[in-house]
Amino acid sequence: MPWTLYRYILKDLVRLLVVSSAVLVLVMAFAVAIRPLSEGLLGPMALVRFVLYTIPTLLGYVLPFAGAFAGTLVFARMAGDNEITACRASGMSYIMVLLPAALLGVVMWWGMLYLSNFVVPSFYRAAEQLIAPDIADAFVNQLGKERSVRFEDWIVYADDVYRLAMGLVNPAVSMKPADTFILEGVAVGMLDDQGRMQSDNTAERAEVFVYEKQDARWLYVRLLNAMRYDAHNGQLLSFDSISLPPRELQTLFKDDPRFLSFGRLHALARDPDAYDAVKQRRQDLAAAVEAELALRMFREAVDSARGGGARMIGSVPGDSYEIVAPQTHRPTHRQTRLEMLGPGQRKVTITYLENGAPVRRDSAEQAFVSVHTGGPEQRPRFVLELHRVDVSDVNIVGRGTQREAIELPSMFLNEDVTVTPPAVVVNGQPQPAPPGKVRVGQLSSAQLLAMVTAGADLWAAESLRNRAERLARLIGSLSRKIDTQLNERAASATCCLLVLMLGAVLSLRLGDRMPLVIFFWSFLLSIVAIVLTYSGSNLAEDAATVSLGIAVIWSGCALVAATVLLNLWLLARN
Repeated sequence: MPWTLYRYILKDLVRLLVVSSAVLVLVMAFAVAIRPLSEGLLGPMALVRFVLYTIPTLLGYVLPFAGAFAGTLVFARMAGDNEITACRASGMSYIMVLLPAALLGVVMWWGMLYLSNFVVPSFYRAAEQLIAPDIADAFVNQLGKERSVRFEDWIVYADDVYRLAMGLVNPAVSMKPADTFILEGVAVGMLDDQGRMQSDNTAERAEVFVYEKQDARWLYVRLLNAMRYDAHNGQLLSFDSISLPPRELQTLFKDDPRFLSFGRLHALARDPDAYDAVKQRRQDLAAAVEAELALRMFREAVDSARGGGARMIGSVPGDSYEIVAPQTHRPTHRQTRLEMLGPGQRKVTITYLENGAPVRRDSAEQAFVSVHTGGPEQRPRFVLELHRVDVSDVNIVGRGTQREAIELPSMFLNEDVTVTPPAVVVNGQPQPAPPGKVRVGQLSSAQLLAMVTAGADLWAAESLRNRAERLARLIGSLSRKIDTQLNERAASATCCLLVLMLGAVLSLRLGDRMPLVIFFWSFLLSIVAIVLTYSGSNLAEDAATVSLGIAVIWSGCALVAATVLLNLWLLARN
């Protein structure tokens, strides 16, 4: 074997590959850094770290072109200097001459597989975390800059926003907040599952509380001196305060299958609940199921205790409420809350007790019960909204104060909302149901979906059905994305090997042409192969075109391989 010749060729190939890759990577890394730099997310030192973190993530895009460039220049120079003719005259075949390029291509293939599956994901995460701001700060900053922000099913507007020093207390939650903000001139639009306006809330001022517990964070908003317009019944009511449902703050850095390691992808295939988007949808469905079951328990408690009254626990130790409602009703337009009615002279009565002694009694013609799930309390929280209410102190004889509408402090059931976990099949393996009852939030996605689809009463609830269908679609989409990424990474690594060989073979085939002309054809086919690979990824993520997408992913490699084999055949003929 002509080892001296092979070392000579490999030395030139590696040198050109390293130089061209370094130039392309540095140019692209600084181009990627322009946007976060212009948005003020990177300082001088952070910019250097961001560029260093970004370099490995760009190698997958750079190496095919750098390989084609190195293969073209090295073998074009050898052909121009008649070194290929000398090799052929000594009895070497074209295959033997191309062996160093094939060896380097195999090394690049293994290197690309290792980079894309084990190195790039960690560097991508480090780069994203470097520029991702805290989500609470991002919420406040966007309000300060643009005056409005879309936050899940809220649209929030504020004239002014500022952070407040510690000391502000949220009466709905007993624990101390980690951070507090004040909004001035506030409007909050609340949307339903179809994105339609459900209610419009305006207030002079709003208190925003951020709570932290066990690596989770929640946002509470309390509107003061507020007005609420209900789009369904056209009512416009004023309140001293309105507590909005708590929202869990998700990190701005989300899992993306494109930038997850090989081990992480296989772990997600076995357990989709570990994926950020699935986890969020699962929590959303679990919260909706828990709210539905809690509302049913509340209604059952009120209906079965009309003679004496249903007892609820207050948010402050020792506080409790006794509720008497002549009638209860679930509105068809808003099934996520319960309506309590007091027809004629009979009214809905809520008695507030401190350590078992009655203190205040509210008598209302109409009351609405909403359930807020999630938050640091980890149990359903009931919010009662009373309309046309008479507020009286039980210790003072006389007529009470007449109010158009009031919202009572949060209250809780005397028992937890628990269910029996259903038996499910995961990845073809039956999973027996664990003994006993558990909280709804402890159920896996598979158990939640089985519970909702198997229960006709739960499936009949449109909000639960929509959430279950979205969760099932997301899990199916995640499975397709994992398969797509594994195929895409293998195809990209194979493309690096093939385009290096393409540049070398075309240089031998078109030895009388200028190197730039040869590189143009190598570059063009590399572009086509990469475009086909990433276009196929988009097709494969659609359930209707999975097989077609996988075929398109590999079609780019097939095109380059066919071109290499065709030119080798033409060389052999000559």
